[in-house]
Amino acid sequence: MTRPNKLRCWLCALLAALCAGCGGGEAPAAAPTVPGAPRVIEFYGDSLTFGSIAGPAGELGRLAVPPVRRAQELLGNPALCVDLSLPGATAADALAGVAGMPFGPYAEHIKVSPASTVVLRYGGADAVRGVPLADFERNLSRLVTLAQAAGKTVLLVGVIAFHPVGDVTQALTDRADEFDAAVERTADALGTGFVDVRAVSV
Repeated sequence: MTRPNKLRCWLCALLAALCAGCGGGEAPAAAPTVPGAPRVIEFYGDSLTFGSIAGPAGELGRLAVPPVRRAQELLGNPALCVDLSLPGATAADALAGVAGMPFGPYAEHIKVSPASTVVLRYGGADAVRGVPLADFERNLSRLVTLAQAAGKTVLLVGVIAFHPVGDVTQALTDRADEFDAAVERTADALGTGFVDVRAVSV
């Protein structure tokens, strides 16, 4: 299946730089927008969306300008970028609305979300935490279909490449590759935008 909007919309290109739909049946009408109100874009994901970074002593911190805040700076007033990420979160965690998640159970949240666009970036923590690939793909598909049923435009962000250095094994590097491929397969199958972060030089 050819996905016509792969890295062809302005938001996809923006996200790719930051990161170095249709379903069955009739979709419900999107929430009414107020003339002049900003377009709401919700970003979901793990530590990469959150902007986690390891310090010189190995301690975890956060980028001074996290990715979602940078998106806000670049998009300006026409957009309102909302960060709903949680470091270490998997797609299953998002569905369940685990403790610490900035929203409750995803299925309930997405129905009332004011967002017109939803950006999903899961897979890295799933790979690291040993989630079976088939489970991840099923959970990611569920996140997408729930958003599409709520009338949202969905963009999926691929998994960055891991490199076998330090604590990162070749097996984990290979798993990251498999999870990235699973994200793209899901985008193809469900007709979402796909942001290929591996196509961006970092």
